[in-house]
Amino acid sequence: MIMPSSYTQEHDALLDAVDAALLAVDENGRITYANAAAQLLLNAPVMALQQRSIQTLFASQQEAARWQALLDAPTLPDGSVQFRMIWEPDDGPVLPLLGVMRALCRDQLSTDTFYLCTLSPRPQPLSGLLDILATSGLLNAFRQPVIISDGDDRLREVNDVLAALLDTPQVSLIGKSLAELVTDDHQQALAELLAVRRHGESQLVELTLRHPDGMPRVVLISDVPMLDESGALQGSLSLLTDITTQKRIEEDLRSNNAELDAFSRTVAHDLKSPLAVLLGFADLMQNEFRSLTDEETEEYLRTMGQTTQKMLNIVDELLLLSQMRKGDVELVPINMDFVLAESLHSQAYLRAQYKAEIVKVTDPMPPAMGYAGWVEAVWSNYISNAIKYGSTPPRVEIGAEVQGNWVRYWVRDNGEGLTDTQIAQLFKPFQRLQRVRTKGHGVGLTIVKRIVEKLGGQVGIESVPGEGSIFSFTLARVPDSD
Repeated sequence: MIMPSSYTQEHDALLDAVDAALLAVDENGRITYANAAAQLLLNAPVMALQQRSIQTLFASQQEAARWQALLDAPTLPDGSVQFRMIWEPDDGPVLPLLGVMRALCRDQLSTDTFYLCTLSPRPQPLSGLLDILATSGLLNAFRQPVIISDGDDRLREVNDVLAALLDTPQVSLIGKSLAELVTDDHQQALAELLAVRRHGESQLVELTLRHPDGMPRVVLISDVPMLDESGALQGSLSLLTDITTQKRIEEDLRSNNAELDAFSRTVAHDLKSPLAVLLGFADLMQNEFRSLTDEETEEYLRTMGQTTQKMLNIVDELLLLSQMRKGDVELVPINMDFVLAESLHSQAYLRAQYKAEIVKVTDPMPPAMGYAGWVEAVWSNYISNAIKYGSTPPRVEIGAEVQGNWVRYWVRDNGEGLTDTQIAQLFKPFQRLQRVRTKGHGVGLTIVKRIVEKLGGQVGIESVPGEGSIFSFTLARVPDSD
């Protein structure tokens, strides 16, 4: 709202047309006009109000000090500011008021400022300690969120810590019911708290509060209810403790512990099988080595070597997972052609064993932001799975495409493909497909998902039964400046 530099009777008429009780206050704190609704509310003519200092209406010295701080501030307040006021007529009862002040400029060229003060009757004072806390301004001295509720469980006063927690102005919280602040899944817990409150009993309850950003805040709320002589609830002082971060950490710990438990069982199973194979062949060769032909000896040794390589791969996965859990890494531009070449080199033995054909359809590969050691592990897992689960002989295609600020890398196999049910199980913590496909699906894909998400990207899969599968992952594209 922009007002002209000269204040005329036409503008008085404009304020009179508003149903709300309004006072116009100049930058020195003097009331310059009271509209008809304000005169009716205060039961005073405009002449009795004009040129009166707005400070005479504040209910306490603390409120007057807040007004002075508003005047002394280098910038105008953003939005409205709420004050407790009181009208003390020469004759008649004292009228508690709630004033909402908003600073307005007279025109776009002038730095002059005036204020509009909207007046409304303040609810009857709370009894005893609650009234003192609500009117003294002491709530803002608390370092934790505080709520003062009336007998109907509506917010009568909150401190600025709660307003900051909910990212909502204090004036917007006043008058709301507690149920409006609490998420649907905790309404029953709130109802139990309110039921206990009405009997004068306090209870520590965990609630989840709504937040404008869509991410709820978890709090512990402890009540101090106040009853009158008849035992009726007059109001309540509620102290809140924000435990959102603690709950998130606890959830992460539970998830990590569950995954570690599943991981330990999976690794124990995966290590037990090759160890049994090694022990079996070692025992066989020890007892029958004199009768073995050269071809049999060579075959046994080849099988033992392959089995040992499987165990080394599991150990490498363990070390990689341990490295990932230690913390984040710095994302730097990586030469994807070099990383891919390193991965293919490590797969040379497997490629020769399966007589796999590897086709690189994108050359050169676009670079991306990442961590070379981890990205090489992603390529190795995808490529080895494509070789193992492809047709005979397997054909593996490798490519990439730039998609806006991201690069999508993919590996296509010529295997039997996967059903929607099988796809839904992939990338879940330590899941397996059917028993005949235990070599790579499980620990490997779980680590791949962890790696890619920790690098800021996403994993994906496209598959049609009988037509093979495409496993993909995305990484941030290298900025042009790099």
